[in-house]
Amino acid sequence: MFVARTWTLLAVENAWDARYNRPMKAIPHRRSREVEAWLKREITEQKARYRKIVRQQDALSPQRDKWIADFLHRIQTRGFHVHFNQMRKIPPEEIPVRPKRKFKVVF
Repeated sequence: MFVARTWTLLAVENAWDARYNRPMKAIPHRRSREVEAWLKREITEQKARYRKIVRQQDALSPQRDKWIADFLHRIQTRGFHVHFNQMRKIPPEEIPVRPKRKFKVVF
């Protein structure tokens, strides 16, 4: 809950109005020192949580590559269900080429 709220606050401050290609005019709100301190702590905690998640996802990379290879092998040999009990095997030319960039997990 705090994650979305804090990032929303940050997003509103840096909002861009695409219609007029300029920053959005927002009402300048004044925050107390306590609120500013809370926001700073919250943002720091969220960034730490995010870095931890990224580290965990990067550590899963070899396992994820194996899962993807198994899946691609399975849909080429066994196939997948198109409808009820109808199976379709995917020919190798329909398998997408793996990009050279690092695999990115969106969370």
